[in-house]
Amino acid sequence: ASRAAPRAPRALRAELRPRPAEERLQLFSPAKVNLFLRIIRKREDGYHDLASLFHTVAFGDSLQLEVLPEDAKKDKLECNLPGVPVDESNLVIRALKLFREKS
Repeated sequence: ASRAAPRAPRALRAELRPRPAEERLQLFSPAKVNLFLRIIRKREDGYHDLASLFHTVAFGDSLQLEVLPEDAKKDKLECNLPGVPVDESNLVIRALKLFREKS
């Protein structure tokens, strides 16, 4: 018998107002266990080049993303786990900012 992936224990959610289904995306981001991790060097952009060997596990985060309305001034991140930062220090917001800069 096949088993469905378990629901994630926490969810990060970018939500402003109800949007049509074609403007929403739900993704499962599995957690991983690093079996090996080496920092090769620190890059000029502040990130690091890594050598890593990892294995995913059956739990992780459920991400629900929505397209921003045209009048939105900034991104909004919500999380149901207390203590998780939802400001510019969160890696989700930082990754989104970097994606926008590079695309």
